[in-house]
Amino acid sequence: MKLSGEFVRFVAVRALMALLLFLTFAAWSFASAVGGSPDEDYVLTSIWCGTEGNPPHCRKDPNRPNAMILPIMAAEPSLCLRQLGQDYSAACQQEIYGQEISTDLFNQGLYPNTYLDTLRVFVGSDVEASVVKMRIFNSFLAAVLITVAVSLDWRRSADSFIAWLVVAAPVTIYFIASVNASSWTLIGTTCFTIATLTALKNRSTVKIWLPATFLALVSIWLTNASRSEGKQTLAIIFVAIIAFEFKPTTIVFNVQTVVTALSSVVALALLYFRL
Repeated sequence: MKLSGEFVRFVAVRALMALLLFLTFAAWSFASAVGGSPDEDYVLTSIWCGTEGNPPHCRKDPNRPNAMILPIMAAEPSLCLRQLGQDYSAACQQEIYGQEISTDLFNQGLYPNTYLDTLRVFVGSDVEASVVKMRIFNSFLAAVLITVAVSLDWRRSADSFIAWLVVAAPVTIYFIASVNASSWTLIGTTCFTIATLTALKNRSTVKIWLPATFLALVSIWLTNASRSEGKQTLAIIFVAIIAFEFKPTTIVFNVQTVVTALSSVVALALLYFRL
């Protein structure tokens, strides 16, 4: 089957956009030392150990209740920086290679386990390499999902995407490309906003609103899988979108309106009950 030039061009442009977006995220993933994002010691310990330990990379401390033994590079990667001061580089971390420490600073029900369990797949004996893999995975996930969200209706989403890029640098990009749980939260809320707007603006075009609705649901799951307070953020975004899109004088009760209303109820329910 011969592909049309327009389709090839569409795919090529989106692939290039995803690649450039990925490289933007990945640049920080490689550039920052382990421990470079907020609470990374807590997050990495939670990833490395879970709640029951993760031999051989992490094990329960037999001498301390609710404590884990794991590499210092994962449990306290910024330890040497705190000891030496801000005038020293992360090269001081070489001194703690191969050393272990006991800590009770890990997730014990405060955050959802899905995000932490997923990134545990990348845990290995080399802490730095493992952390870079996790960051690259988050960067790739963000690049793909955001590109898909924008591509569903490029004509209407282009302005929103450009506006997002303007405000995303540097803090949002910094968090998305990190191992912080906020990475998935920011990816989810970004895609949810774009996908929901796309679905509502194209509710008479099934081939657009259907995949957009599916992506919005995936975004809800992604957000709730990373931070428990993400549901409140999504609720605020959803209410703002509905208020913006529907004015009392413009509501017409037809099939599309009923479907949209029912979808809204389902979406709100999913905000508070994880998939």
